[in-house]
Amino acid sequence: MTEAGILEGSLSARTCPEHHGVQLRRVGEHTWQCDLDKKNYNYQTGFTMANGVKIPGGDVANQQKWNLLSHIHYSIIVKAALADISHK
Repeated sequence: MTEAGILEGSLSARTCPEHHGVQLRRVGEHTWQCDLDKKNYNYQTGFTMANGVKIPGGDVANQQKWNLLSHIHYSIIVKAALADISHK
């Protein structure tokens, strides 16, 4: 079984990832069902495709946390670099 990268799967979709063009029906929070084969797809916890590829879960809220964390790290690095330059 292979696992798709974090950015390879979508955070949500209205069409089935295995049957292109087939509509998904919402059956719960972050959970959608294919109209063709009735398989459920949960975009928050992730799912496994019929070909064995595991799609990791994700949420837009996680992207916001990561961006804030990245911004904090960037700010620390810039401040350290500026402090280093000013001491020379």
